[in-house]
Amino acid sequence: MGYMCTSAHYLNNIPLVVFTDTLTYIMKLFPTKLSKFKKAMSNAKTIDNTIEDFINYYNNYSVIKNKKEPDDDMLLFQFGSYDWDGSSEKFEINLTRQFLGKNDEFIQFSYTAKFNPKEFESLGSFSSWSIDEDNIEKWISSIKTQEFYNKIKDLKIVDKEICQEET
Repeated sequence: MGYMCTSAHYLNNIPLVVFTDTLTYIMKLFPTKLSKFKKAMSNAKTIDNTIEDFINYYNNYSVIKNKKEPDDDMLLFQFGSYDWDGSSEKFEINLTRQFLGKNDEFIQFSYTAKFNPKEFESLGSFSSWSIDEDNIEKWISSIKTQEFYNKIKDLKIVDKEICQEET
């Protein structure tokens, strides 16, 4: 199991990037895949842009050669308020691509945007896997037609984290 993460924080609209690497061998296994994911996700300014970039990345970049089962390469959309590090609760919107890696371990590339939770307490939490729908277009449509989507789609991203994990 491993974890690698890049966080982007902004000070006066200047990005401050923090890189954390707890298992360097993961980067050696998937350096190109992770760098392409980071590049694909680097320009989004709103949640709507982020979802668009995420789907474009999924549609245009294969991460496994022989996909045998739908869950060999799938997507997750989720949000909620969490305090993972003990510092303070944050409202997070997360997009994750999970795919089968070497030795039947799953690799996850995750993009998480963080916001002040006070504005979003009424939303609660939500999660949806792409394999819950017939295809990616239906999955995205099912997310965008949810009541919460109009409240989050135009949020400006000021704090984001791009991670890779092996499960």
